[in-house]
Amino acid sequence: MRFLASLRLTGHVLPSCYVVSSCRRGSKKISNSYASVLLNAGDEYYKREEQDSALWYFTEAKLIFDKGNNTTGTAYSLGKMGMAYAKTGNNLLAEKSINEAIRILEQNGNQSPIGEYLISMADIYLSRNDVITALTYVEKSLQLAQKHGNKRQIADASLKLSELYQLTENATLALQHYKTHITYKDSIDNRETDQKMADLRTNYEVSQAKLALDLSNQQKREGKKLNIALAIILGLTFIIIATLIKNNQHKQKAYKALALQKQETEKQKVKAEDTLLELQVTQQQLIQSAKMASLGELTAGIAHEIQNPLNFVNNFSEVNVDLLGELRQGVVNKMAEIDKTQLHAIINDLSQNCKKISDHGKRADSIVKGMLQHSRASDNKKVATDINALTDEYLRLSYHGVRSKNNTLNVAFETHFDENLNPVPIVPQDIGRVLINIFNNAFYAVGEKAKLETGDYEPKVWVTTKGIVKEGRIKGLQLRIKDNGKAFLIKYSIRYTSLSLLQNQQVRAQVWVYL
Repeated sequence: MRFLASLRLTGHVLPSCYVVSSCRRGSKKISNSYASVLLNAGDEYYKREEQDSALWYFTEAKLIFDKGNNTTGTAYSLGKMGMAYAKTGNNLLAEKSINEAIRILEQNGNQSPIGEYLISMADIYLSRNDVITALTYVEKSLQLAQKHGNKRQIADASLKLSELYQLTENATLALQHYKTHITYKDSIDNRETDQKMADLRTNYEVSQAKLALDLSNQQKREGKKLNIALAIILGLTFIIIATLIKNNQHKQKAYKALALQKQETEKQKVKAEDTLLELQVTQQQLIQSAKMASLGELTAGIAHEIQNPLNFVNNFSEVNVDLLGELRQGVVNKMAEIDKTQLHAIINDLSQNCKKISDHGKRADSIVKGMLQHSRASDNKKVATDINALTDEYLRLSYHGVRSKNNTLNVAFETHFDENLNPVPIVPQDIGRVLINIFNNAFYAVGEKAKLETGDYEPKVWVTTKGIVKEGRIKGLQLRIKDNGKAFLIKYSIRYTSLSLLQNQQVRAQVWVYL
């Protein structure tokens, strides 16, 4: 395949010794094929009006055909050489080559390519101002083309006859042949268009088939990954179940030991029960505190990491606005008016983009600060807290957090706070985490339903606080959270608070805090 690289139409001609050495001279069939490739390469240079390169390839092809005693190939090469010589103005060599080519082809009974050579002969005689002889050659070319049904040759010969008859001022024949040229040219163009459309259809069908195959392979890969993931999840589930069973066995042993101790004396029984209860409460407190502290540290760390690049975004967006203002007042005023208008438009767009970056950066900054506030570690001390204000604060914090993820979600919320409630002793961070989880669930539920509803559905959340009155005074409070979103069930329990999320579309959660 080395010789094919030499045929790339780069405008450079390789030495003949290198080109010829790349073919197998021992094979006549390969030599003829190689000579045909050279002829095709010469045709490309001929069409590009690079006649020197074209002549080189035609000559090389002729030498190979001569060596293989391929007279038809030799005639084709001579005809192409004559046409190239005619383009360069070397009419003597052109006429000699074309006449020899015609003689060989007529002798071999192959007249189909002669018509093209006859038109080149007509051009030679036309350059000598011998219009009559030129007409004779072109008419003979037309007759041969009609005989062999060569539509392209008929179109070319008819156009040349039209030009020649115009020179002889025979307008009637000139128009007649020009119409013939247009008729056959349109037929050729239509056929080429149909072929191109067929090629485009074929390429489209092939591309669609390949796309379907790629999609099938991708689905197989995804299915395999899903099976692996399910297997991992199943294995982790078994491990968790085994761990829970083992822990349960340890607890049962502990309970049996306590039961034996209770039987010793009534005093030890009461003391053991009190000790066990205290240990259980302490254990739950420690586990919850450790989990929340770890989560708070992680959240705080992430928030701090986000804060630094966020500050850079805000600062540099403001600096960009200042630089664009200086550019507008400085360099732009020295430019031409039309350039100034275009540059002003670009600067305005850039300024607006920077402002949007700054606005969203500030919004993100407020979210990060909320995360830092939310992640602060609790000291487990009860503080007299206005439950109405705390609920309203976390309601709005949750809503802004949800809106930062989905700015197309608009939720109306309605609050009914009991104004008679006094500050209650609670741990604000603990209650706040519970509240923000509930509110997030409520906003998620209405958001999911909004995706499914296409009518006049309006997402809405209701929040109500109410005192629990016993024996004529407030013994606790009830927090009721309601929405009109999609229903699901989830339960929580935390220290000092009992919370259930109910599976219906009316009440999302109810929280009781007993004083």
